[in-house]
Amino acid sequence: MSVISGVFCLNPQGSIPEAFQTELRSHVSRHPGDAIECFSDGRCVLFHLDTGAAGTPAFEITPVSAAALAGHPNCAAAGGSGRFDHFRHLTASFQADDWSVLNAANGTYCAAFYDRPGGKLHLVTDKVGVRSLYVWIGSEYVVFASALRILEAFSAVPKKMDLRGATEAASLGFPLADRTGYADIVHLYSGERITVSAAGVDRERYWRWEQVAPSSEPRAELLRKAYRQFEDAVSRLAGSDTGMLAFLSGGLDSRCITGALRSLADTMTAAQDTVRRLNAGIAPALQRVPEIAQTLQSTLERANRLVGSVDTAYGQSSQFRRDLERLMGQASDAARSIRLLADYLDQHPEALLRGRSGAAGD
Repeated sequence: MSVISGVFCLNPQGSIPEAFQTELRSHVSRHPGDAIECFSDGRCVLFHLDTGAAGTPAFEITPVSAAALAGHPNCAAAGGSGRFDHFRHLTASFQADDWSVLNAANGTYCAAFYDRPGGKLHLVTDKVGVRSLYVWIGSEYVVFASALRILEAFSAVPKKMDLRGATEAASLGFPLADRTGYADIVHLYSGERITVSAAGVDRERYWRWEQVAPSSEPRAELLRKAYRQFEDAVSRLAGSDTGMLAFLSGGLDSRCITGALRSLADTMTAAQDTVRRLNAGIAPALQRVPEIAQTLQSTLERANRLVGSVDTAYGQSSQFRRDLERLMGQASDAARSIRLLADYLDQHPEALLRGRSGAAGD
């Protein structure tokens, strides 16, 4: 979990009061003992709180810039698997004034980038807006945070109700467009970049869902492409790391799906390898069958427990649930075949020595 927040002074000759910095810092974390990283040059203040779950930092200060990130971007051109590799790829592009990197980046994140020589603050959200950024634009200062509670608690931000936003939140569960329940506090759109400078505030949508062109390809091919992209993204982020950490925050957590599918894929790969070896008549491969059967069965039990979470998050009649059931059905068939083979070996252990040809003669 990461939190970013900050203040920017619109007047190039102005500065941010020390009391602002002290108070805003106190609202970033709910726990006094948390280590909060900070940058301040008088005109811009950035705060970054990271629990360390991602394993790598996402806060950087250079002579010409300062940057803070919440979440985890996924850049194919990053050249590494760690979060800092992807974060650094973004900031290097920002420093070169190359914002096209946002169109190529995936992942869920939000970021703040301060261009010190240019006197500009850039605020960015990912393409799907999973990581929120809230911004208050005043006459002298701009205050932002990745958690609305920070702006709610900050005394310098006036809390005047936006009747339309509050009505939408009460009736729909969330405000529409970029509204919040407060006047003058906006919630950045997905795929948006805000540039704040002495000239004012410029808002730009660098990516929109409605601009995605319709495809005439068969649905099966589109599903294959989507799954390949999913696999590439997981592989790119995982790198050589075999560990996994999931936060169960209610409903269905995508990391749990990733863990279950990865475990299932590893087991199915092992099963397919054993079948190929059996067809080649290699007896030693048969010794792995009982272990694979047990592993596959354990994976299926975990997948069955996952179905309840799928029902909660997607509904029993969702396409995702049907696809998951189809996958589990195929895995169950494979598990059944492996168990039959394991039972046969219990009754005919000599097959471990003679291989498939010996078993065929019985």
